[in-house]
Amino acid sequence: MCFKFPSECRAPGFHAGDLARHLPVEEDLQALLKARIDVMNQQKASELEDHFQQRVNEELKRLLALDERGRKVLMARKHIEEEILQMRCPRCDCRRAFYDFDGCFALSCSACTCKFCGWCLADCGDEDAHQNVARCSEKPPNAGTYFGSSRDFKDSHNKRCKHKVSVFLASLERETRAAVRGALAKQLRELEAMTQTFRMGI
Repeated sequence: MCFKFPSECRAPGFHAGDLARHLPVEEDLQALLKARIDVMNQQKASELEDHFQQRVNEELKRLLALDERGRKVLMARKHIEEEILQMRCPRCDCRRAFYDFDGCFALSCSACTCKFCGWCLADCGDEDAHQNVARCSEKPPNAGTYFGSSRDFKDSHNKRCKHKVSVFLASLERETRAAVRGALAKQLRELEAMTQTFRMGI
């Protein structure tokens, strides 16, 4: 649009094709196109923020509508889904989700300087996790010194998850525990099936 639109000018906006023909310097057109892309990106980011805020508001409404028992069940379920089943950086001030296993069990967080063991998730400091991986007590006897397959990695994670879920569920009140088991029945069945496969070596 004209820079005086709409206070003084009511003309329709300029089309990019017309501007390309009339702007004297190619760099001017590139600058204009870059500015339009920047504006579109800002609008997209704003829409995403609005969408995220809407989801937060809906979650708050749902929490407020729940009674105390319902809130306990929801919070316990979220803890299992987000803090146990999802592998994360072990540092409490980071907790970035981890997805990118590349064969070596000496892992690095993509968000902070933490190096950690892929077998036991021990924080090995900022320098190197290879020593911990080589002598980790959670490593199966037939595993390589540092490397393993994606299957080894998933099996180890599932075994660890099953133990942590059991410990966490045991800490809940009986009614809450039963409700959480019901809400997560599918995930818990899959976890049990995967750890059975791990034990049998299928």
